[in-house]
Amino acid sequence: LLQSGDHVLLGDDVYGGTFRLFNKVLVKNGLSCTIIDTSDISQIKKAIKQNTKALYLETPSNPLLKITDL
Repeated sequence: LLQSGDHVLLGDDVYGGTFRLFNKVLVKNGLSCTIIDTSDISQIKKAIKQNTKALYLETPSNPLLKITDL
């Protein structure tokens, strides 16, 4: 699904284990990650790059229960 050089948008309030997977483990395999407030559509649009392949979010989020309107 993802390859070295790909970019992922990551919700700013995801489960801690998920955050560590993306921000500590997968970056070592060449992925880049931008952390954003997924409840703010303008932040999502602004953060998309040419190599963005995925948006990972949780709704409701864990632990703050933020809601992202899908």
